[in-house]
Order: sequence, then structure tokens, then C-alpha cells
Amino acid sequence: MFSKLKRFFNADGADRSALARAWFVLVGARALLWIFPFERVMSLVPARTQDVQSPPDWITAGRLSWAVQVASGYVPVATCLSQALALQYLLNREGIGAELKIGVARGSEGEVAAHAWVESHGRVLIGSLPDLFSYGVLRLKNRR
Repeated sequence: MFSKLKRFFNADGADRSALARAWFVLVGARALLWIFPFERVMSLVPARTQDVQSPPDWITAGRLSWAVQVASGYVPVATCLSQALALQYLLNREGIGAELKIGVARGSEGEVAAHAWVESHGRVLIGSLPDLFSYGVLRLKNRR
């Protein structure tokens, strides 16, 4: 525990800030998903952040994605949906255009799997899977 805290305080200012923000937003996203029905939570989050014509700041987008992934290790039940919601929120605050996607796939045994991820300009920022192409993206109602 102390070694992780030491690493946190030894990180550069931008990484430390990104980690702290990611942890707080991820805790908030996880709490919303525990408290409210899925439809209500999804109605609070824009499906896509504002479209930005120029390429996004990939350094900031990458740092935020990394921070959410690291913070997820310190938040109970930080699912792919919690992580995607948190990253979508953080990217929106930075003005980085991105889209939260939720998909469903059927496994070889007939089981159904759901997954959430965030894309920006064709790049998966969080939630990449080797078989991501096999997930059919859901169209969710009540999205801004």
C-alpha cells in the first residue's frame, strides 16, 4: 500500500492530477450505476462529446485513459461500463470528441456478453478487446 502511495506522490504533476480526477470520477460512475437504473445513468451521459474537427490531443486522451485504467484497480467492481462512463466524462471536460459505445456479442456456447468502450476518431481509448469487432453496437434511447 505504501509503495503505491509513494509511486503516486512521485509521479509528475500531470499524471498525479489525472489519476486523482480519474479515481473520483470512476467512484462517482460506479456509485451512479449502483444507485440508479441503467437507463437513468445513461440519460445523464452524452453518447458523444462535442465533435472536434481537428485531431484530439492524443497525449491528454492517452493520459486520461491510462489514469482510468489504473484507478479501476482501486475501485470495487469498476466494470468496463464504469470505466467507459468515467473516461467519457473526463474527455468531455477536456473538449476531446469521443463516443461511448455499448455492444453485445454471442459466444461460441450461445452465451451473451456485453461490453462498453470509448472511441475517438476511430481509435479505441478504453475497453479494447481482441474480438471487439464481433460486438454489435446497441442504439440506446434517451441519449443526448
